[in-house]
Amino acid sequence: MLALTLAAVHHAVPPTNLFSTSVTFGYGLLADFSDLLFGFWRTAALILLPLFLLLAWLLMRAAQQMGRWLAAQLLLFGVVFPYVAGLDASRQTLYLDLCGLFFFGFMAWLLATRAEQREPQPSPAATPSPVNG
Repeated sequence: MLALTLAAVHHAVPPTNLFSTSVTFGYGLLADFSDLLFGFWRTAALILLPLFLLLAWLLMRAAQQMGRWLAAQLLLFGVVFPYVAGLDASRQTLYLDLCGLFFFGFMAWLLATRAEQREPQPSPAATPSPVNG
């Protein structure tokens, strides 16, 4: 929600709810169907891959300026880190820490970018004119 707000997406709460509910629903479907259908990897390819690609595309459309960064962040936090942590159980907390580090770094970059854009520029009327003597 913070990233969508800083990316100047109007009404950031409904898209945030849509994305979080969709990701949760996708992982729920994966958990339900992976044992019943094709196994974990094929079910992930059939359910999660299209879902995350659709969500990444929606993010790129919703946040014009930051859309690619937000889509990459969604794929990184929603797909890459969970899968790597699942494959490497002995270092799961390391991946959680890396996820937090990337998130805070991205938010700091967004906040710095927004602060630079909002700095007031001195107006010509505010600058003193030289006195002709």
